[in-house]
Amino acid sequence: MEMTPLEIVYCVAFFLGFGFAIVSALLSGVFHVGAEGAGHVDVPGHVEVAHHDFAQGDNVAFSPVSPVTVSMFITSFGVTGFALSKWLHLSAALHLPIAMLSGIVVAVGVFALFAKVLRVTQSSSLPSTADAVGIDAELLQHLPADGLCQIAYTQRESRLTATAKAVDGKELPQGARVRILRIDGTTFIIEKVR
Repeated sequence: MEMTPLEIVYCVAFFLGFGFAIVSALLSGVFHVGAEGAGHVDVPGHVEVAHHDFAQGDNVAFSPVSPVTVSMFITSFGVTGFALSKWLHLSAALHLPIAMLSGIVVAVGVFALFAKVLRVTQSSSLPSTADAVGIDAELLQHLPADGLCQIAYTQRESRLTATAKAVDGKELPQGARVRILRIDGTTFIIEKVR
């Protein structure tokens, strides 16, 4: 069974793409049946990365050019090209563009699926910073007059922390119960619960 150079390229593409998908799945623990973790983790209210603030609950994007979509493109390109060349005996002028189109369609489909799953998951399970307004919180440290301190609050069964300041600028003791009134940038504006 002799293969043309293009059929060899298709086979290599298929095995590289498929192999990468399997290795990625194994390394990410997809096939691992493990114990659920127990315990408590504090998640900070915001993270500063390269001088950009990302508030807790902001959406995470899934890139169209990711390892998953690239491996799906390569795999689909390889299997489609090989099948059209070897079994249907189409010319290279036909099977090469069809194989590329097949790879693009599969990669776009995988991207759309992952983006939708991410969107649904985020909207249903991740706490949003904007939804924290009206929630009661606790001061983790002494709040000086016209100063800032850390607060802790619980939202969607997650304990979160954030930087806060009093709406009236008054001093508050550590452990005081406060209510989140609004959010100004990444600072929560709070008032003491009476």
